[in-house]
Parts: sequence; structure tokens; C-alpha cells
Amino acid sequence: MYTSKYVYIESTSQIDAYTVSEIKMSDIKYRDINTRVFLAVTGEYGKLYILNYSRMMRDYNLGINTWQDLDKVLTDKLVLGYSTDLPGFIPGTTNPRNPVVYWDALTTLNTFNLDYGDYITGRYNIYAYRWMLHDLRISLQPEAVKAPNLERCVPIVNGFTCRPVYDKTNKALYALGGAKLCWHDNGRNTPEVQLLDFTDVGDIDIVSIKDQDHFEVNSALATGLTTGHRLVLSFSKYNTDEYTPIVVLGGILILPDEYKLSSSHRLIIDVNKLPLNKALPLRQFLQENPTTKANITYEEIDPRTYLLRDFATELSSSSFIIFVRTPRIYVNKFLCDVWRNGITVDVRKSTGLLINEATHTVKNYHRDVYSDKAQLTTQSDEVILIDDAPFDSSHLVMVEPDCRHQSFQNINNGRCIMIQMLGD
Repeated sequence: MYTSKYVYIESTSQIDAYTVSEIKMSDIKYRDINTRVFLAVTGEYGKLYILNYSRMMRDYNLGINTWQDLDKVLTDKLVLGYSTDLPGFIPGTTNPRNPVVYWDALTTLNTFNLDYGDYITGRYNIYAYRWMLHDLRISLQPEAVKAPNLERCVPIVNGFTCRPVYDKTNKALYALGGAKLCWHDNGRNTPEVQLLDFTDVGDIDIVSIKDQDHFEVNSALATGLTTGHRLVLSFSKYNTDEYTPIVVLGGILILPDEYKLSSSHRLIIDVNKLPLNKALPLRQFLQENPTTKANITYEEIDPRTYLLRDFATELSSSSFIIFVRTPRIYVNKFLCDVWRNGITVDVRKSTGLLINEATHTVKNYHRDVYSDKAQLTTQSDEVILIDDAPFDSSHLVMVEPDCRHQSFQNINNGRCIMIQMLGD
């Protein structure tokens, strides 16, 4: 006698896990051909088997409608014949096997030290040099019990992903340009510093993105942006059979489900679909604090010019590629419902990376669990209005203005998406 326990649905770059009580057989009966469904069943003495449910259903018309009916017709022949390996999850659980872990570096007690510093000179926390020390230095406290491997971490500062550089001698991780992102002074907000921890997934390599005139060995070549919105990134040292690329443009993450692979050494990004025209003005606001108490407006360069400037920079802190040594990373996304000052979500899916849909930047949150929901509360941000200019144009930005204009969008009022990443 076999008993169905868990259902796993894999579709393109996403894989989800459910107990059989959470999903009906009819919900997965007519999935498309690119979807694979796995079923965890237990047999005698509780032994666990993973079945390729999709293939079994294509081979047999069992005429059943419930998991209980399936349990009655499962035989040793069916179970052994359709047993397979499960991607993404620890078999027989809803726990990811190799998850990307998210650390809140400021609120995790007795774990992290954060200092402003300079990776090149090694100086940090020197008050007289504070405006010259643009990098954020992250190290572990001696008494830290549970902590990430900083060599496999990518820092995110006030929503923007920063280029990581690890100092092996002093065991410190530098977020290049990270301290500069904290210059903005507002009494209501505290800085947000998070780490994407790939410790359980694999090693990471950071590769620069260069244009044709500045290309160098081992960097990624960027083409196409000068003539259109189709950015082509080519890389010869890495291949997508062994590595998964995660692209960072202007400090925002472009995950594997947001680009197309044209070969094992090339990917394509439609930058016109990215909200860089909303994110980059926010970045300038954090870096340069160009507003005054009079709430003046300022003009931001267009995204194309910004990226081309990044590709010509010797060591860009905001545009690069993260190559994760794993052949595949699943990206699961869940839209969150906004409610008052917080966000309520399914409690089972309330941990991960919270993304502001308007800017694609990362938001920090505090999590409270109730009987049936989890409420995620974020900081109250300034009212930042950005005009709806075309992608190639410079944008006018107003911070906490007294007036309101229909052609402007408050970028902090966007919906949020919860993202979970699972290494295969």
C-alpha cells in the first residue's frame, strides 16, 4: 500500500512544492507539455519514492480523480518503474535542497560588523576620511554562531545590488559603492543591508561587463545597446551548462527567468522591459541626496547613457554578472497583496527576497505570523515622483512635493513580489 504525500510542479524556471491536501489532482491534470510533475509517495515501513507523475499519467489512463484513488491503484511495478530524482527540494518535504538564503545584516544580532571603508586602500571607519570611503565593509563578529560564508555572498544596500569583493586576508566582504548608497539622511529611515547567500548553492564568480572599446580577457562583452534595447552579453570563460548567470544592471537583479539564452556562452536582455527609468533616479537620490528642505526637483540621465558609462568604467560597482556554479537556479515568484502599512501573504511563502515591482529594487521587511497569514511590514519611504518619460529620455524627479501631477508615478507605491531562489 502506497500513500501520496507531496506534489512538486516544475515549469520552465520555477518549481513549487505542495502537500496533497493543498492541491487537487484536477489542478494539474491539464498542464502544458513543458511542465513536469513529481509525486512523493511512501510505501511499506515509510520508505519514500519520487515518481515522475507526468510520464506515468501520459502512459496510463488510470481513470482516477483524487490522490486517495491513486493510492489504491499504485503497485510495486508502477512505483519502481516511474521512480526518478527530484530537482530543487529535499524529497518528501517542502524544504528547498539548496536554497539561496537571505540575511538582514543590520537586524541579525551578534553576527555582522558593518563599517564604511575603501577596498583598494583597506582603510575603514576613519572619521576624517568618511566622504572618501565609498564602500561598505561587512565582517563577522567573533562570537557569531550561525553565519554565512562571506565568499559566497552578494550584498544589497538600500535596495541596490553592489559588486562584492572578498578580502581573504582580513576575512571581510566589501560592497563596492555601498557606503555611498547610505549617504541619504532621513530621520524616519534606517539603512537596509542584506546578503544573498549562495553557500548552499555553489561558488560565485563576479565578471565585469565591457563594451567593445574596453573589452578585456575574462570580462563579458556587451553589444547591441548603442543601436537598440536588445543587450547581448557574451562570455567565453563560462558556459551555462555548468554556471547560472545572474545579471546586475544599474544595481538591479536580472534573474534567469528574465533573460533569454541564445547559446551556452551568450544571453539576451530586453532592457526596455526593465524599470531602469524608475530605479536609476532613486539610486541617484540615495547617492547624492540632491534635494533640499524645499523639495526641489532634479533631472536624471537616461538609462541607456548610464549603462554605457558603466560598461566603460574600469570596475563598475553597479553593473556586472554573477556566475553561480550550478547548472540551474529555480526562481519562484509570488505577488503580495498590499494591506494598510504592511503586506499580507501566504504564511508558507512569506520568506524570501521582497522586490518593489515599480523599481525592481529590494525592500527589507519585518515578518509577523498570525493564525492564517503572515504580515510583512516595510519602512515608510519618502514620496518620490518620477515622470513617465520614454526609456531613452532623461527623467524629471520630484521628492515629497506639495503638488501632485497625473503624469508622475510614486515609485514607492508599487506592488511587491516575493522571490525565492532554489539551486538544483
